[in-house]
Amino acid sequence: MSLNRRNFIKISGFAGLSTSVFSPGELLFHSKVNGSGELARYFIQPPDHTRAACYWWWFNGLVNKKGIQRDLTEFKNKGIGGVLLVNSADGLGGARIPQGVKLFSDEWKELFRFAMKEAKRLNIEVGINLSSGWCMGGPWIQPGIREDGIYKAHWR
Repeated sequence: MSLNRRNFIKISGFAGLSTSVFSPGELLFHSKVNGSGELARYFIQPPDHTRAACYWWWFNGLVNKKGIQRDLTEFKNKGIGGVLLVNSADGLGGARIPQGVKLFSDEWKELFRFAMKEAKRLNIEVGINLSSGWCMGGPWIQPGIREDGIYKAHWR
């Protein structure tokens, strides 16, 4: 096999998988004894305990049931096994985003419960940041207003 870009990526991908999914003994067993291509199958369909996770932003509460269901279904379809739900306030860098459902309002709680049921149905783990903002809170963050009226956090 010549070592071109495609073969290099294939080899390095399997090498990386082997170090994260299998112990050396398991890798030896799967590659020498079990010639069924299990290593390739695990690379394409990783076991649940090895799936990737990502952030799941609810920008300024702009969520609804249809969007929640679509997001979680796409996460599942792409092999994502876990998300960290972050309900951000306003936009990054002071950009203004319209206000959606208010954090911890009755409507927000209903959407959150719906999201948890969908995540459970799809076998996706969910962590949550219980703060509404980019700084994710703490006593060391002091609110401030710039001259143009846009909110900006100040660190102590």
